[in-house]
Amino acid sequence: MGNGNVFEVMSVTAAAPIRSQSTRTKLDWAIVASSLLFMIALAVSAYFEPPIRILHTLQALIYVAVIVGALRHQKWAYGVGISIAAFWNYVNLIACCLWALFAPAQQTLDRCRHSIG
Repeated sequence: MGNGNVFEVMSVTAAAPIRSQSTRTKLDWAIVASSLLFMIALAVSAYFEPPIRILHTLQALIYVAVIVGALRHQKWAYGVGISIAAFWNYVNLIACCLWALFAPAQQTLDRCRHSIG
């Protein structure tokens, strides 16, 4: 500091503290466990429904990326994990249930169209 260099005082590093990447929290392990559990469910579903194996494989790859990103404490991984979970909950709980409510009406419309044309 005594050599006249003004920028020496303002030297700041943007690197993460040592061991921050290797420290695992309960949230990290919860993300790993829940992602692995969902990937097992995808594998079982793919086993019983061969036509959608490619879809389930691609979905599982997303969860592999989420696990890797979360263990590296990357913010995008948390966002992707939460977004995917929210989307699939919406599809399974709301969209599919609403479709089940309107399916009988759709079948009636289809029968009417078939009898007319």
